Amino acid sequence: MGYPVGYLAIIKLLNSSKNLSYKIADLCEELTIKKEDVLFAIKEFNKLFNLVEKKEETLILKRKLDLLDEDLIFKQIVGAGRVLVLESVDSTNTYTLKNTTNVISGDTVFAEIQTAGRGRRGGKWISGFARQLTFSTSYIFDNVVKIQGLSIGIGVAVANAIESFGINGIKIKWPNDIYINDCKVGGILIEVATDGSKVKAVIGVGLNVYTDNLAVTDRRYCSLAEGPSDTFNRNLLATALINSIKDVCFSFLNNDRDKILTEFNQRDYLKGKQISIQTEQGIVQGVAYGIDSTGAILLNTGESICSVNVGHIL
Repeated sequence: MGYPVGYLAIIKLLNSSKNLSYKIADLCEELTIKKEDVLFAIKEFNKLFNLVEKKEETLILKRKLDLLDEDLIFKQIVGAGRVLVLESVDSTNTYTLKNTTNVISGDTVFAEIQTAGRGRRGGKWISGFARQLTFSTSYIFDNVVKIQGLSIGIGVAVANAIESFGINGIKIKWPNDIYINDCKVGGILIEVATDGSKVKAVIGVGLNVYTDNLAVTDRRYCSLAEGPSDTFNRNLLATALINSIKDVCFSFLNNDRDKILTEFNQRDYLKGKQISIQTEQGIVQGVAYGIDSTGAILLNTGESICSVNVGHIL
């Protein structure tokens, strides 16, 4: 789905103005665009989000938005990596995978609107405008062995970043879902591209920051911030997430993952629960028994302890 070029620039100006309003003529002058282009952009934007109203020759934003600022995020991240905020994209993972030739470790792509975000097994993650954090961070590893169990590590990284904002009780549902109080608040999807012996991991993260009835996922969900958008800051959270993810990736790159796996066991949502896992070989049932050193989930079947590397929790 396409969106008119420049609508985000219009929304940013409205959002930064004192009364959340701007005369159309001033918008045109500020952005060097025609009046009809402004009106068309807002018309298309409102078809989905209905956040801007027109009164005579003035546009008014209906509520203050917590917009992403790539310059602000970039200035606060530690180490290498560039930051890009897109107006709209089908999937930040898809976008990044199409551009892996030029990526370096730490490069991160955000989207204010993600129309076809993907979870594992084709699950949906479609974001409302400025309500979620949907992004992909790239990291380059020496070989495929180095990324074994990486989704577990990224779950820990995300949980630690969230808890740094005073939100406690974050659990990780193997292999890649983030939970608060038995409710999914986010998900992780890691995809890879090879470059000779190198492996470029594209780490996709989707988090519900604010409650939003427009957001579509493949299951019931909750949000990190239940209050209005001036009670939280997505830019600060985005920075914390990038830095935490890069720290974990560095640990995996240097084969230093024991502490991370221990942290996962402390946050294990499934441990002690009777579960069923769909694998390529069939359904395995048992009591979740934690994970092993490779990130595989352990199941006590009653007869033995077995490990599952890849599967879907039913």
